[in-house]
Amino acid sequence: AEASLAALSPEERKKEKLRRKKEEKRREREAADAAAAAAATAEAAAKQRNNSGGGAEGKQQKKKASTRPPDPDPDGAKLAATADPLGDATKYVVQLTQAAPGHLEVQLAAAEVYGRKGRRLLEAAAVRRSRDIAGPDHPDVHRAIVRFAQRASAEPASNSTVQQLVQELLPQLLSGAANVTAYACGYSTRLGSSSSSS
Repeated sequence: AEASLAALSPEERKKEKLRRKKEEKRREREAADAAAAAAATAEAAAKQRNNSGGGAEGKQQKKKASTRPPDPDPDGAKLAATADPLGDATKYVVQLTQAAPGHLEVQLAAAEVYGRKGRRLLEAAAVRRSRDIAGPDHPDVHRAIVRFAQRASAEPASNSTVQQLVQELLPQLLSGAANVTAYACGYSTRLGSSSSSS
């Protein structure tokens, strides 16, 4: 190594010595880091063995970890005593539909909340999404379609445009049936024939 340095100019020798010092320090740092990592791994393994050993200390730590403060409202009375339950439910449904639009339960909950609030277009959209997710033969989807059709016929929308859109959507949701009764009978027939042939 010294012979190769002698062939270099003084400036190049100085640079090469600095490079070698840096390389040596880097190796020392890497070795120290590796030793520290190995020590940390060994320490973690020792703690794991001590905690899973079932000793008195391990039991106390588990007991502390599982101790939770008591529920101030175990029966949910405060939660149920809201001034606007449908408003609160709507907030949750909006968040759920944004977070998990592809989940059947979310769409069914949205259809129910919007139906109770009289928001026919939002209810129809949720019912249609639930049908797209699970198919029209799913029992919960069938119930949601029937509820929507009954609400739409019992309580027409106050806005004529909304009512027109609902009337256009109903035949699609009812799979071409003339009314809710015919749809429900067709569903019963399909379900009855498929279960009896199984």
